[in-house]
Amino acid sequence: IWIQVIDTEGKSLLRSWSNKTGDDLSLVRKDVKEILQDPKIRDTLSVGKFDLSFKSIVPLFDDKKQFLGLIECIGKYNSITRKMQEKGFKSIVILNEKSSKKLQFPFTKRFIKNRYIANIDADEDILSFIEDKGMKYFEGKDKFFIDTAASLFIAVHSINNLDKTSMGEILIFK
Repeated sequence: IWIQVIDTEGKSLLRSWSNKTGDDLSLVRKDVKEILQDPKIRDTLSVGKFDLSFKSIVPLFDDKKQFLGLIECIGKYNSITRKMQEKGFKSIVILNEKSSKKLQFPFTKRFIKNRYIANIDADEDILSFIEDKGMKYFEGKDKFFIDTAASLFIAVHSINNLDKTSMGEILIFK
């Protein structure tokens, strides 16, 4: 979990993962710009410089209800995929090519073709299966299906951003 504190103008005051401060996030992040205009709790999924992450942004107010800024908690999919693995499900979080291009410092450094693999604990056999089949195999399928040749139950779920545009998929295998 990463923590970030943002002032009322959208400037980063503190990042738990970096010493960088003072940059105006409202210029590059739609979610920050919107919550500054209408301060309320917001949960989002987005692709940044480092990774695909889910974010909870909470406005901070003083005793007189004066808006002070934002605190943001940033998480990654690794904790979710790890829990799923404990329950016997293998999952791969894979970004589409457009979203993958936004990454400047990809956390896992793993790709299938030009598509970023977001979970660090991605199963090698499943990655090989996806690579052999190609992503077209999973696109346009029902939300779940069975690959009888591989004896796999597969669920496909789109990962969408704030605008409801797909950034990729989470593929779940049993």
